[in-house]
Amino acid sequence: MKTSEILPYLKRVKHQNIVQFLHVHDTELEMWIIMELCSTNLESFVSREILLSRDHIILIFMQCANALAYLHSPDMNIIHRDVKPNNILLKFISQSPMVKLTDFSFAKDIRLHPDSYMRTVRGNVFWMAPEMLTDFGVQCEVAEYKKPVDMFCLGLVFIFCLLKKESLNRFKQEPCM
Repeated sequence: MKTSEILPYLKRVKHQNIVQFLHVHDTELEMWIIMELCSTNLESFVSREILLSRDHIILIFMQCANALAYLHSPDMNIIHRDVKPNNILLKFISQSPMVKLTDFSFAKDIRLHPDSYMRTVRGNVFWMAPEMLTDFGVQCEVAEYKKPVDMFCLGLVFIFCLLKKESLNRFKQEPCM
C-alpha cells in the first residue's frame, strides 16, 4: 500500500483496542511507522503461554470484537481484511492483556461505496473467510465480500486460542501409573 493510501487510516483510527500511530516518516524507498510499544503479538503469546485461561481468551476476543465494531461502524466503514494472530498486538496492564489491532496495509475504506462488495483477495490464505477463496487461494473474478469477512477471521483467531490452549494443557496432565 502506498503512503498516500495508508495515511488516512492512521490519522482517522482512534480506539483503545487499535494500536496508536504516533508518526509516519516517508522516504522514496521506505515508510517508517512509529506506533505505541506493545509486548508481543497474539500468536507468540499463545504459543509460549502454558496457562492461557479461558478468561484471558474471552477478554482478548471481546477486545478484538470491539476494535472491529469500531472499524465497521458507520463513521469509520473500514474493512481490515487481514485479521490474524500476528496482527493482534498485546500490552499487559496489571497482568491482564490489552489487545491492539494493527497492520492496516490491506484495509479498505468503504465510506464512499458502503453497499459495494470487495473483489480482491487480501491477507493470509490460512486466515481468510471462505468467500475470499476459491481453488485453494487462487483469486476468483466473481468472489465478492463485505465486512463479515473480518468477523469470520476473528472467529478463526478465537478457535486458534482455544485449540492451542487445549493442546498445550494435554502435556501438563499427570501420566497414568
